[in-house]
Amino acid sequence: KQQNAVIHKQAEELKHLATRDFLTGLSNRRDFLDKAHKEAARFKRTRKPFAMIMLDIDYFKTVNDTFGHDCGDTVLSGVAKLIEKSLRTHDVAARWGGEEFICLLPETDLDGACNAAEKIRSLLASVTHACVAGEVAVTVTLGVGTYDGSCTLETTINQADMALYKGKHQGRNQVVAADEQQRKTESFWGNKPCTG
Repeated sequence: KQQNAVIHKQAEELKHLATRDFLTGLSNRRDFLDKAHKEAARFKRTRKPFAMIMLDIDYFKTVNDTFGHDCGDTVLSGVAKLIEKSLRTHDVAARWGGEEFICLLPETDLDGACNAAEKIRSLLASVTHACVAGEVAVTVTLGVGTYDGSCTLETTINQADMALYKGKHQGRNQVVAADEQQRKTESFWGNKPCTG
């Protein structure tokens, strides 16, 4: 019986390692996509839209170049904790790659997601991260998209990503929502346009 408990514990630990980003402890990309696809399947039953927030740390390369990669890692971990703190318990935050993060907000429309994104943005802009070289402040730019069944999950993620890059071009440290026109026309990602 004790041996079974040990095996079960090891299996749980392996599952945790397979689904988590090693640095931040957030969901990794694969785990996030798995949860997002489950939410898309749930949408078919409930018809309740959900939202995606894509966010990227502004000028992160400068942090690494100026303060070193250890400080960069401290900032990434700190940002991850603050994102999680800003979200509801049933929301999912993940590290998408590099200094980019993504959030899944079940049963949330565009307005609700924009409010959540602004909460994250203002919190992150108000804190500093303690590095050996001193306190480091960063800001983030966020893009918001919603899934309403009219296009694929991948398209929704791409729309949030495009909104994020629009925010980068507009000066960073802001929230940008995927606009209606963008949602209904073919994007430069080559995805099928949304209908409806």
